[in-house]
Amino acid sequence: MMMNPEVLQNQFFKTLDDQSASPELFELMPDVQLFMKNSTGQFVRANPAFLHQCGLTHESEIIGKTDLEVFEPSIGQQYMDEDQQVMKSHQPLIDKIQLVPSSEGLLLWYLCTKIPLFDHQGEVIGLAGTLRNCSDTGPMPRHYHQFEEVMNFIHHSYAQRITVDELAAKAYLSRSQFERQFKKLFHITPLKYVTKYRLYRACLQLRNHQNDTITQVAHDCGFCDHSYFTNVFTREIGKSPKTYRNQ
Repeated sequence: MMMNPEVLQNQFFKTLDDQSASPELFELMPDVQLFMKNSTGQFVRANPAFLHQCGLTHESEIIGKTDLEVFEPSIGQQYMDEDQQVMKSHQPLIDKIQLVPSSEGLLLWYLCTKIPLFDHQGEVIGLAGTLRNCSDTGPMPRHYHQFEEVMNFIHHSYAQRITVDELAAKAYLSRSQFERQFKKLFHITPLKYVTKYRLYRACLQLRNHQNDTITQVAHDCGFCDHSYFTNVFTREIGKSPKTYRNQ
């Protein structure tokens, strides 16, 4: 049974050592998306801007939930893995550019910062994070800008066959240079990213278009057949497309 949101918040802030990250901060920065999570990945605080990004209205709707419950699994697991890395290393993640889903189902570029939070004994008890839309912060860094056409192509052409050579050509790089730089910037291989994006679109279609068959979803999202789609979806999401749709 989920703990009462107010109780969960109060317990977290009682153990927090640095009160500069207190709840009042969240009301003073309306143009920045702010959130806090405990060590298990549950949200304990979110400001109105972040709630809007998630398609939510009240903070009580997100308190106690994890990224897997707020975002599509293919996106949420990536965020949770990143959180664990920040908390285990005790090191902040500063201005990482990443794609974040909007309440309308679009993926938008954001600058993400996450810092570990500690209790009075110096133990990590969670993290605080900010998201800033890249369109509000000026041009993206040059290395990321080089991949903007690549990402736009993937997001518009995910239903068709996509090759690494094709993507490398759009970045004006050799295949080896492209794969190396892509993985360095996005911490994932190009084809793995294509698969993750296809799964993200598949999750949206399964949820929002109940009359589409699994075979139709597979075809629309760039998977060669029903069987392959089901195997990849089950391996990456942790449940079959049918189970995901019916949950």
